[in-house]
Amino acid sequence: MTTSVVSSRDGNGSAVTIAQLRAIMAVLHVDTESVAAVGDAAVERAELAAVLHALVSDALRRSVVEAPLGQCAEIWSAAATAGHTALADTGLAEQAQFDANWLRQHITTLSSNDAPASTATLLTAAATAIDAATILLAVARNPTGDGSRDAWQAAITHLAYAFHLTNDEYNDLTQPVR
Repeated sequence: MTTSVVSSRDGNGSAVTIAQLRAIMAVLHVDTESVAAVGDAAVERAELAAVLHALVSDALRRSVVEAPLGQCAEIWSAAATAGHTALADTGLAEQAQFDANWLRQHITTLSSNDAPASTATLLTAAATAIDAATILLAVARNPTGDGSRDAWQAAITHLAYAFHLTNDEYNDLTQPVR
């Protein structure tokens, strides 16, 4: 099977336009009238792209999790390969850092939904680990460059904090009640 990849940039290097995003949404029958009524084109483009990202991410998630038993890994691998191919010219490391920040936002939203204390602690640990991952993704581009020493230390601090939150929560939940 071959994959045809369409870049998110036109031949001149311009990003997808608001009109193009609205056209895609119209084809998908998504109401975009309530999106970005503030009059700021950059905000409108970001909001439209985020809505489209959510729809496409949901379609990808469903493709993977609804696959027949035993095919999830194969489908996930095929999707990841196609995604990496699409990002070949735009920077996979930058996209990974963006995706990590996006995931952190999802986790932050989850933790603000009146979660039980143990869940909130675990979500805080997950968000803190993602903070470390984003720092490490940036450091990986230049491990010894300007500011890298502080970045390394920040990543280590975040990982240690995430470990301690997780370990303490595990100990609290698995200790016998006396």
